[in-house]
Parts: sequence; structure tokens; C-alpha cells
Amino acid sequence: MADGPDRRYLTSDQLSGAIHLNDVKPLRLVTPTVAAKYLTITRHSLACYRNLGGGPAYYKFGRWIRYSVDDLDEWANFQRQPGGSMPRKARLAKGSN
Repeated sequence: MADGPDRRYLTSDQLSGAIHLNDVKPLRLVTPTVAAKYLTITRHSLACYRNLGGGPAYYKFGRWIRYSVDDLDEWANFQRQPGGSMPRKARLAKGSN
């Protein structure tokens, strides 16, 4: 049993050291199914990224996986590839000059 009166609550010493964050926006967390739909990939692909590495950052609460929408956006932007590659020169057939 906890020592002293009901230890579920913080003591005044603990509260005096607390940092109050007033300007922090709430964290928008989604399930892997919703995250996969958001990224337009399969849930299996998202699980493979999670297990093999290279996927978006995620949170694990016990056995529950959750993704932050901001992390999904950041990962998707990192996957962006430059477009418009230069066309290759036409190859000449052997023997033709």
C-alpha cells in the first residue's frame, strides 16, 4: 500500500516542480488502419515498415500502436521524389555511324 495519505495525487513538492505547457496543441493519434488509409498504402505495408524500419514514427502503448498525423505528414514529405528526369540520349545501333 502507498505510504501516507492517498498517494494517487501529487504532493505539493511534486506540483511545484511541474512545468505547465499552455501553448502545446493536442496530439492527434490514429490507428494503423487509419494511418495506412491516410498514406494510401496497405496496412500490411505499414506494418512491414514498422518492423523492418524506414517507416513513419509511431507510439506504442502496451500492445497498441498509434501514429501521429504530423509524423505521417512528415514521413510522406520525406518520401517525395523530384520529378522530370532528363531524357537519355538515343543509342545508335552497332555498326551505324
